[in-house]
Formats: sequence, C-alpha cells, structure tokens
Amino acid sequence: MIRAILFDLDGTLLDRRQSLEQFICEQYNRFASHLKSIEKSKYCSRFLELDNNGYTWKDKVYATLFSEYNITTLTQEQLLHDYITNFQHHCIPFKNTHELLQQLKQ
Repeated sequence: MIRAILFDLDGTLLDRRQSLEQFICEQYNRFASHLKSIEKSKYCSRFLELDNNGYTWKDKVYATLFSEYNITTLTQEQLLHDYITNFQHHCIPFKNTHELLQQLKQ
C-alpha cells in the first residue's frame, strides 16, 4: 500500500548541484576514451554552466558541448541516454533528509 508520494521541488530534499557534479564527473569517466582531448574539469564545469540550474534541457547542453569541443566519436543521444539512465544513481540528499523522512513516517 502506498502511504505517501514525495516530490522534490526546487531542491528541497536532494542537493541537485552536488548530485549533478557527481554525475557529470562519473559520466566523463565512463566516456573518457571519447573525451580524452578535453580536460575533465573544463568539461564538467562547462556542463554545469550550460545546465543553468536545470533551466536548460540536457539535449541542448549536450548539443553545445559537442559543438564547442568538436566531439565526433560519440553521439549526443548516447550521452543523453546515459544521463536519463544513470543520473538517478547519483542523487545526493541534503543533510538529515533521511532522518526527517523517518520522523514523518512515524
């Protein structure tokens, strides 16, 4: 039986910035053989800048990265699919979120 559904609006439960930083660094590592001509820190910081706190759709973010860095051995769709599939594994809650949810559950 479902007793509650929680929505994280505007970073209430999850630290979006930290989650995205962790994800994009891991994504770079997964595709490093295709991105080796790009410095990891530059790639990751540019992704975060283009993301604009989630206001820019990821397809546009990846399109810009591909254009700026002349990425030719991957497709934008591959990275977008990786984002859609794997971002969920990098979500980082704010401090004490688990404890708060446990208290609310009681």
